[in-house]
Amino acid sequence: MQKKNLSLGIATLLVTGYAFFQWLTGAPKWNEEVRLSDGRIIEITQKRKFYENYGTDQSWITFSLPEMQGKQTWSGYLAPMRIDVYEGQVYVLGRPRRPKHVQYYQYPKVCIIPFVWADGDFQRIPLTKVPSALLTQENVFPCIPERKGLVTIAEKDQNWCSPTGADKKLTKAIDLKEYARICDFYARLDGAKNRSE
Repeated sequence: MQKKNLSLGIATLLVTGYAFFQWLTGAPKWNEEVRLSDGRIIEITQKRKFYENYGTDQSWITFSLPEMQGKQTWSGYLAPMRIDVYEGQVYVLGRPRRPKHVQYYQYPKVCIIPFVWADGDFQRIPLTKVPSALLTQENVFPCIPERKGLVTIAEKDQNWCSPTGADKKLTKAIDLKEYARICDFYARLDGAKNRSE
């Protein structure tokens, strides 16, 4: 019996250690509350591929909504900004973080890449097709929390992430002109012009 308990204890320790190692070495994962514009509060699971001297390279968000017939996962080479539902359509917005991501998304005019849930998948759409009501502020936590556990709306409201971007102008409020300026800057670094929408 003691051997069985010892084995179980070691297995638990290994699993916990591996999860903590993943958290520290670039694969943080956490649960978070998100308030939708219609007042609903949902719980999402965020996972990031993250490098200390680089930032977010890739993101996954898993969440459940009746409009999607249950739990689904969105992923992209983006930092997530907003999840919402508007007139029955599910939207996810993300932003490219580096020039290679701007290139991957074909040099958008504004550094916000929107997706809508359609035909059983998240499909990229032009930013002009996103309702303006969804382009006011972020509701998905853009930075990695300093602790494990559920990140609540109250915590997010009190301690939103520090401003980001080259000039530290990106905040919870979405400034479309600033996102356009950043995309222009990243495109010029690559010798390109922003064209796709």
